[in-house]
Order: sequence, then structure tokens, then C-alpha cells
Amino acid sequence: MVLFSFLGHVSHTLDISIDDMEIEGIELAFVAYPAMLSMLPGSNIWAVIFFVMLVVIGIDSIFATFDFVMSFLLSEYPIIAKKISKEKFSLLLVLANFVFGLIFCLR
Repeated sequence: MVLFSFLGHVSHTLDISIDDMEIEGIELAFVAYPAMLSMLPGSNIWAVIFFVMLVVIGIDSIFATFDFVMSFLLSEYPIIAKKISKEKFSLLLVLANFVFGLIFCLR
């Protein structure tokens, strides 16, 4: 709601129609929000809080995805829980994700 209020303010200030403003998708988070934060008093602290929020949301998404995959595998294949402990299975999944993630980091 705050973002679209800000876009309406920019539209009114620059005398541009809302339909002509082409800000969508990733630009909302990395163009419109920082521009809005730069107009606030104490903008530096708000910018730091905003980008810390983005990092925390990213970490939370990783934890949620990992928990979903682990729960799915343990419920779909109950023999896994009988063979190894949940902690060792978690370590195995973390190592597997690390190895598969190297594909995106190395040549």
C-alpha cells in the first residue's frame, strides 16, 4: 500500500500518468523502495533496515523450502527415518544441496 501511494505521489509530482510508469516486478523492490526510502527523514537507517529485511526474508525462504523437502521425503519414504536419525538426514540434505549449489557457482 505504501509503495503504490509513493508511485501515485511520483506520478502526480512529475505529471506522468500511472499507466505510463513502467515499474513492475523486481524493480519494485530495488528501484521504487530505495527511491521512496531516500525521501524519508533518516533515510540511511531506513535503507539499512529495508535491506536487512530482504536478507532475512531470503533466509526464511531457504529454511522453509528445506523443511518442506525434508518433511516430504520423511513422510513419503518412512524407511529413511528407520535407517538414520533426523539430524543425520538433515546433514545429508544440506551436503547434497551444497554440492548441487556448486553447479551455479563454478564453471
